[in-house]
Amino acid sequence: MTMAVRKYREHLTSYGEVVTLKRIVANPPDQTLGTVHARIMGYSPQEIAAGIDAGRRKAILLAEDLAGFNPPVKKNDRLVLASGVVLTVQAVNGSTRKIGDVVLAYECEVSGAAL
Repeated sequence: MTMAVRKYREHLTSYGEVVTLKRIVANPPDQTLGTVHARIMGYSPQEIAAGIDAGRRKAILLAEDLAGFNPPVKKNDRLVLASGVVLTVQAVNGSTRKIGDVVLAYECEVSGAAL
């Protein structure tokens, strides 16, 4: 299992970026949960044809970075990129990037300013 986690971390470190995860709460100020490794990318034409909004993107967040958060990531959380762009989490999928019962990464559908 450690090998798989290491490969995910290497991939996200090489091809991704470090983002700040913020949680919107009922009574301000919003909570800054911490920094996490993420890979932000567009959806494929097939995924868009299957019903994903064309302006949305996919963010893959390393589960290991989210271990101390409960829940790890949820709808309406914000991802703040180094450029200052803010993306809003619209949906979270923790079942596609796992081995057995261990989640390696969370795949999130995000929306926000154009990159």
